[in-house]
Amino acid sequence: MSLYLYSASKLRNGVEDWREITPQPLQRAVEAVRKDFEEQSWKFGEIMKTGCYPALRKGSSDRARELSLLLEQQLGRPLLRTVDEGQTEPAVFSFYFYRCADLLAGALRRAFFTLRDISLAQSALISGSPIEWAALQAKVLVADASSKIPLWLKCTCDNLFESSDEDIEWKAWRAPRWLCMQPFANPPYDRVKAWRE
Repeated sequence: MSLYLYSASKLRNGVEDWREITPQPLQRAVEAVRKDFEEQSWKFGEIMKTGCYPALRKGSSDRARELSLLLEQQLGRPLLRTVDEGQTEPAVFSFYFYRCADLLAGALRRAFFTLRDISLAQSALISGSPIEWAALQAKVLVADASSKIPLWLKCTCDNLFESSDEDIEWKAWRAPRWLCMQPFANPPYDRVKAWRE
């Protein structure tokens, strides 16, 4: 699976706020779609925080397995990996990240089709093509939620609740070296250096 990243401003296509392109009678419906997507996005962030965080740490995999079993029961997804099972940190993070990205893509797909149905049913209120309107709404939705995705990495590496006030803002935060090791970059995986900044 390839992950393509676009800047939020490029996704917005000049639209600062979704209300700019949403006729007043449709705002409640669009707001409901946005709220549902934001809730789903928050859940996937929680999977990263409560699942991937312990899965990356030796001896903490029991907490990750509990979440993994719950995901398997509710979503029919296979069990997630942990370092206690011999996986490397980059492999564990990649597995969680792409699983959550896949779930987020599904939530976006549902949001787009709901927006499309709204635009087709109310095409008289929308200037231009209903499909293009729904696509632009979906892009603005992604742009608005995109700032949360980097937190997935930070929350899996650092426990927010055990951090000092300075750490909570992550002003001086540095990614651990395992993020720049295979499979993400060329240097081979080195467990000794994995958690160094």
